[in-house]
Amino acid sequence: MNAPYSEMNQYQKDTARTLNPNMTEKELLTMLGWGIHDESGEVIDHLKKRLFHHHPKESMRDAVCKEIGDLMWYVVRTAAYFGIDMSEIPPANIEKLRKRYPEGFSPERSIHREGES
Repeated sequence: MNAPYSEMNQYQKDTARTLNPNMTEKELLTMLGWGIHDESGEVIDHLKKRLFHHHPKESMRDAVCKEIGDLMWYVVRTAAYFGIDMSEIPPANIEKLRKRYPEGFSPERSIHREGES
């Protein structure tokens, strides 16, 4: 287990108790997909309010935190469906990013990513 990320495994386990156990696999996958879509949209709506409606950033913090929490619920349940411990994800993602941007982000490497068109 990747110690810095082990709390995410506990979070993943804790979310299991709020999952409806009576869903079919098709219902579960549909619910997870729609949930990720919908909750992402709610986060995006807050970004829109900040950018275009000029809502004060400080007043949005709690609402954005709640929406990100909802989004995380769907993400961790999706990972659980595929048998992925949450502690696996951050180090794998960091490794992928280190390979993509060995010297840190650069627009050139972003535009011309190796192995991708």
